Amino acid sequence: MKWYTVAAPSQDPSVSKSVKIHAEMLSSSVPTRITELIQRHGIKQLSDRTGISGVQIGRYGKGQSQPTAEKIIALAIAGGVTTQWLLCGEGEGLSVRDGGAIYDVSSREQDSQAIVKIVATLEELLSETGRGLSPTQKGETVAAFFDMYKLNASTLEDVVFRQLLKTYISASAR
Repeated sequence: MKWYTVAAPSQDPSVSKSVKIHAEMLSSSVPTRITELIQRHGIKQLSDRTGISGVQIGRYGKGQSQPTAEKIIALAIAGGVTTQWLLCGEGEGLSVRDGGAIYDVSSREQDSQAIVKIVATLEELLSETGRGLSPTQKGETVAAFFDMYKLNASTLEDVVFRQLLKTYISASAR
């Protein structure tokens, strides 16, 4: 079962059950990978890079609290890993420094296309949800999702990307 099914709830009760079970499976392994990030980078460095308190990151690592989509993205970027690895353990938990070519793979044209896609999806979701973001929030959202896109370009499914962006908007617009 692919993890993105979490983002595709259905009115069909059998689908909802499998989605719920899968979400529980995900949540039990995320703390282990957050602990790996803590061991790799140190809690203070992760805290400084993400703006999340060290105590809260520790809670995530112990499974005492579940990070929001926004926090998962911040931790993945700060830890130099993909969100797919952090959430699912799929792919490698590459350090951006170790795999520096990650950022060099895309041409300027591909980067432009990615930014256009992010902005278009953001505007569409803001319109659908009736939510608003300040220009600063929009810029931060585009920057965060561009970084995530760069780390996950080859594996990130459109439906997953759209759901993560929608969750991020909901958290930011509060």
